[in-house]
Amino acid sequence: MSIRALRRFYARGAGIREDEAPSPKEMFEIATGRVTGNKTAAVKAFREMAEAAGDAISNAITLIDGLVVIGGGLSGASEIFLPFIVEEMNTTYEKPDGTKFRRLIANVYNLEDSGQLQKFLKGSTKEITVPGSGKKVKYDPEMRLGVGVSKIGTSKAISIGAYAFALKSIDKRD
Repeated sequence: MSIRALRRFYARGAGIREDEAPSPKEMFEIATGRVTGNKTAAVKAFREMAEAAGDAISNAITLIDGLVVIGGGLSGASEIFLPFIVEEMNTTYEKPDGTKFRRLIANVYNLEDSGQLQKFLKGSTKEITVPGSGKKVKYDPEMRLGVGVSKIGTSKAISIGAYAFALKSIDKRD
């Protein structure tokens, strides 16, 4: 999501021109009550951005099996928008005929929220009996997906990934 889009969302909510909208950092400070401004417009701008991002991430995550890590400049405001991304990813999708179904099979958890992190880690373990035997095994049928924020920064994460890829490529040549 772009800074311009976030400023456009704020301007629309505040009833001002886009060039009068504050920076994303200022919007974050307004949304958290650290500075005065249109708090409703700031929170709404982050929510709209998060809904668009949550929709895009939901579509992309169906192609891979992994965690979602948010990085980049706007990630500093994740305490405002990350809950909205996770909420969007846990919504239902409505087909043109009105039929609704979960947009993702997995339950999505905000890994930055300690309560959701604990639920993510615990899962839904059940004990089941193996058919044809008296043995019992633990089984976790819950598909889950975690969404978190990069702690090392986007540039460093990309550098580490590129380094690991290069090492793997070198190993394949031998």
